[in-house]
Amino acid sequence: MKKNSEKCPIAFAGVGLLSVGLAAFSLVGQAEAASLVTIEFAPANFSIGGVGPAAVADGPGPGTSDFSLSGITGSGGEVLNLAVPAFYSSPPASYFFSDVTPLVSGFDSTVATGSGSLSFDFTVGALEFFFFDPLDTGLATATAFDSGGVALGTVSATSSLAPGFVTLDFAAPIASVEFSGGAIDSLTAVAVPEPATFLGLPIAFLGAIYLKRRGNVGQ
Repeated sequence: MKKNSEKCPIAFAGVGLLSVGLAAFSLVGQAEAASLVTIEFAPANFSIGGVGPAAVADGPGPGTSDFSLSGITGSGGEVLNLAVPAFYSSPPASYFFSDVTPLVSGFDSTVATGSGSLSFDFTVGALEFFFFDPLDTGLATATAFDSGGVALGTVSATSSLAPGFVTLDFAAPIASVEFSGGAIDSLTAVAVPEPATFLGLPIAFLGAIYLKRRGNVGQ
């Protein structure tokens, strides 16, 4: 009886390892399943200001400024449709950090201040977005930072005459992006699993192997 009673706590430890490992492995699967997060600045999710057709349908006044959607938070900009096809990659609007009032006669009020940011509720391995300078100053930039506030790198906005996509991709995860002017659209963030969740696999295997060996010893 003594031998059996000694086995019970150890067996429970093996079961615990297996349970913890499988739970962590499940978290890994969930993170990998949500590997891409995309935002389009469309009426389904945002109020759109400006002078184009979307502004007429949506009503006058400024568009969405600060927002939080799909784990991404934006601030300092404004969602606008200026009825210029080069000013978005997917109609009808983009998120402007530049104050574009000088571009449009009679433009309704804008809250864009010339600077803004994006932050994330998940670990970002890479970021791609349509990024252009509506005023063509040549000064619009986006700088990525890690969780400690260390700058990882900077990209410049493309010209409004030849707008296009840019990519932020570094060895360290991206925690936030600071913008100086420009406008963005069609944002895609690559979500990566937290490194700690990968511990689930070896823990689960250790638990399973231990239980199997205890079973063989008891036979």
